Amino acid sequence: MSMQFHRGVIRAYDATNHRADVLLVGSMSRVVLGVAVAHQIGPELVVEGAACGVLFFAEGASGVVVCTFEGTPDPWVTSALIKDGEVAPTDLSFCPATPRSYLKSTSTDQNLTTSAAVYDVLSQEVEMPSGKTFGVMAAASVEFECTAWTGFNIDLMQLYRGSTSLGQPQGRRHNGVSERGSSSLVVVEQITASATYSVKVWKSQDRNTEVAHRGNLALLYWEAT
Repeated sequence: MSMQFHRGVIRAYDATNHRADVLLVGSMSRVVLGVAVAHQIGPELVVEGAACGVLFFAEGASGVVVCTFEGTPDPWVTSALIKDGEVAPTDLSFCPATPRSYLKSTSTDQNLTTSAAVYDVLSQEVEMPSGKTFGVMAAASVEFECTAWTGFNIDLMQLYRGSTSLGQPQGRRHNGVSERGSSSLVVVEQITASATYSVKVWKSQDRNTEVAHRGNLALLYWEAT
């Protein structure tokens, strides 16, 4: 099957059938009526005068508009939200205006006990206006090491919102001295009031010298709609 690719200019657009009349540019310029438009090209791009590319699969066969180009597209193409294939309404707003995020990390060592203790500086408050609902994604990771061996032990980490634990504790079993490894946990939830997120660490049994090394806590939050 031979294929031909032509430069063209949109002359008219049929929104009902998603087809366009296209002027083919070249030594034998001609208008081809009712050319199918690729599904990936939205109606806002198939405007009169837009430069386009048309692919013909075989001599005499109908073509397909596979791209549009030149000029600057409307703002929705690069910045607006698209939900379920539809352009979001222009009055859709966020508080904050865009999703916010932060990442806290530390390399401070913390010797573990059998009681859950906040790990170093891995704690942060999400402040929100009264009457709003926020979506929050919290992700944490901690690296553990056994530095002195008595018997097997499990090091644990947990995400908290205030005093409420989130998800299931994540553990790392150590079977010998100098073993190290990381545990991580990701939680997505909605909140209706300002909240403080933190990472806590501990060891399951009172044996070995267990140490929490590098830790990270990342938050992304946005107004839920």
